[in-house]
Amino acid sequence: MNDFEGKNLPETRAVIDIGSTSIRMVIAEIKIDGIRQIETLSKDTNLGRDTFKKGMISIETAESCVSVLRGFKRVLAEYGIDSPERIKAVATSAVREARNSETFVDRIYMAVGIKVDVIDGADVNRLTFFGLQKSFSEEPFLSNNKVLVVEVGGGSLELIGMDSGRVSFSQTYRLGAFRLRERVENISAGPEETLEMYEAEILKTVRQIHEYVGRASNQKLLALGGDARFAASMLNKNWDGESISSVNLSRLNKLVESVINQSEESLVQKYNMSFADAETLAPALKILACLAGELHIRSILVGTSTLRDGLLYELANGGAWTRSFMEQVEYSVRRVGEKYGYTREHADFVKDISLRLFKEMKFEHKLSRHYEGILVVASLLHDIGKYISNRSHHKHSQYLIENSDIFGLSDRDTSIAALVARYHRRSLPKASHDKYVSLDKDTRLTVKKLGSILRVADALDYSRQFKAEDICIERTDSELLFKISTNRDIAAEKVVVKEKSEWFERVYGHKVKFVAC
Repeated sequence: MNDFEGKNLPETRAVIDIGSTSIRMVIAEIKIDGIRQIETLSKDTNLGRDTFKKGMISIETAESCVSVLRGFKRVLAEYGIDSPERIKAVATSAVREARNSETFVDRIYMAVGIKVDVIDGADVNRLTFFGLQKSFSEEPFLSNNKVLVVEVGGGSLELIGMDSGRVSFSQTYRLGAFRLRERVENISAGPEETLEMYEAEILKTVRQIHEYVGRASNQKLLALGGDARFAASMLNKNWDGESISSVNLSRLNKLVESVINQSEESLVQKYNMSFADAETLAPALKILACLAGELHIRSILVGTSTLRDGLLYELANGGAWTRSFMEQVEYSVRRVGEKYGYTREHADFVKDISLRLFKEMKFEHKLSRHYEGILVVASLLHDIGKYISNRSHHKHSQYLIENSDIFGLSDRDTSIAALVARYHRRSLPKASHDKYVSLDKDTRLTVKKLGSILRVADALDYSRQFKAEDICIERTDSELLFKISTNRDIAAEKVVVKEKSEWFERVYGHKVKFVAC
């Protein structure tokens, strides 16, 4: 997978990951033949402690982060990286869940000039997937099996289900190492009792995961993150730190017992780790061990890819919505469609016509490939509401999309896709539609641009008697003509197209006609 076309390479870029316990930066050279990491920096923070204990980031912690990032900027200047366009910074759950998240991000921008994107679980999973591309391309046993990818963060547990190299699902759970530690920190208990409390809390979530994931005989568990890499380095003394390693579950449980019986100060001195990492080591490893035990997996694979690798991959490929990524999104979407009994032939017809219309009107809508992807989601799932009821099924489709786990879609993306699907029939957007009205003006316009396209595409398949490839589109200054070579009666389609294309005409200024030739 490579989308480097048209870029001025090589190019030196930097990515910054603001996490629960540390701020990390990677400087790398992006070349036509790949990515070469030049330097890596890491500094501890108290973001997780502030957010998961107090609900907001303190002034002291914010200023500490400012100081760290100022130091990073000085290093960037040495590499000649002084343009904001060459720096990509993201923040995860510790910033996202803080009540003063926006204030914190604004402070960073004012003080350092670095724009920080606060990303959600879907974004994290997307970047994790990008970071895994090298491992999956080099290791056939990963790309040929069912693999559950797991990363225990400070505030959340991220999961990606892979089936023969394709994403089948992605989920985020509010079970992170720092969050777990905070739940039991104020309870006076010895090491053994602490582990029991950890396990009681963890099992509530991992049993939900087991129910969702099920059990497959060839299921692999691939753990990412610094805690998993620590376990691999302790239990496999010959590990090179770069290839895929494995950890035996029984030995991992013994390591957890060893860690919990040591103080943070002792762990820092013994293993030369940061205090923040020492604080979260035991709960993180216990989460991993409990998940493997619940899924009856005795050997845990350990990978080395990171969120920063995903960020660099995304930068190198010119953004998230590459063709290969869209294929993964579509695979996940079709899994949702199958779950709710979608009619594949109709969904494919509507998707095909929608995409052709999207391309035909590109100079009018001026939307990126990102929104082409969202249109694919809405096109394939616009009718799944029939699973609940044929009556008002467009509203049910909106609800089901909003509450489905679709790989690669942020909360905003999901909301747009759900609304576009809703407006494929019946009422157009109204002031009484709360979720539509809550969007900003630009996003409401995007819903209109995509929704009016979907509405026309759906109308063209009213009688389910034609194939999308048999329809050609011709455009004039004021009309779009959909032509089909057929002897069949198209009177019904003509009526429906005329009725449902009015919105398209209002948005794009073109009448739509369906004619036989």
